[in-house]
Parts: sequence; C-alpha cells; structure tokens
Amino acid sequence: MNSEREARARVARVAREQEREGERASERAREREQEGFGFNKYLVKANAGPPPPPPPVSQSLTAVLDGRLAPLRYVDDDCALTEAYPYNPNGSPHGIAALW
Repeated sequence: MNSEREARARVARVAREQEREGERASERAREREQEGFGFNKYLVKANAGPPPPPPPVSQSLTAVLDGRLAPLRYVDDDCALTEAYPYNPNGSPHGIAALW
C-alpha cells in the first residue's frame, strides 16, 4: 500500500514540475517577445511542418545579396540570420524573408 502511495506521489510531483517548467517556458517566450519590439525584432510563429530542402545557390541569389535586395531576413533569438526551422519557416537561403 505504501509503495502505491509513493508511486502516486511521485507521479503527482513530476506532473507539478512539468507544469511549472511549462509556465517558465511561457514566461521566457513572453519576455523574448517583449524584448524584440523596441529593436525591430518580431516573433513570428509558424505552425507548418519542416521545410523542404532549399534549392541550390544560384547567380540570382548572388545578385540579390550583392544588390542588397533582401530587406527582411529571418533571425533566431540571438538576432543571427538563420535558415533553421522554426525561425525560418520556409528554409529560405540566407534567411531571406522578402525581396525588394
């Protein structure tokens, strides 16, 4: 009987810890979201699956980068350009989000 009670207590303790961790993660996400608004950094959430592999780099991509024709780029939490999901939902090369 004690072992069953101890097992239930352990399960309840683990559930409480997971709930607290979820609350802390939500709070960290809210803090990151609020930090970015003063610095032109916006949190973009995408609920799509992982992106397909990007096409090979071509001369047109070089022209876009050299001509500075990509005014919007995807960045991660550290404001570094990223091609990784979920920060870059479509896997675009060099984090390009829009073309000028």
